Amino acid sequence: MSDEIHGSAGSDVDEQTLRSAVDVGRFYKLAGNDAEGLVRMMNEYLDETRRMAGMWPHLLQAGEKREVSEQLHMCKGGAAIFGFLRVMALIAGLEKGSLDSASYDAQAFEHELALAERAIEALAGGRLT
Repeated sequence: MSDEIHGSAGSDVDEQTLRSAVDVGRFYKLAGNDAEGLVRMMNEYLDETRRMAGMWPHLLQAGEKREVSEQLHMCKGGAAIFGFLRVMALIAGLEKGSLDSASYDAQAFEHELALAERAIEALAGGRLT
């Protein structure tokens, strides 16, 4: 993952953009007394989603649209659980369109995952309340 996307702990991303990536209220509701555990689960979701997303261009080129659609739907469900608003919106757009290797923008998808990571870091660090 590039420094251009990630930067240094989200310092160059404004608060409004971070808030657009994650539902702050949902984070605190889900975290309860274990924000560290929730952050760990959110990061596991992002890691697994990245792993799957890395295979999508190859699957689409091989004509495996159904497999990619199923994985997208699973990822959207996870994004909904954690309140990753922009990831959900991006996946919903992909599901509505004609899914093929030309319509899937891996860089845009990675950008949204990186933004969610930065929002998690900001939440965990007390910068978003």
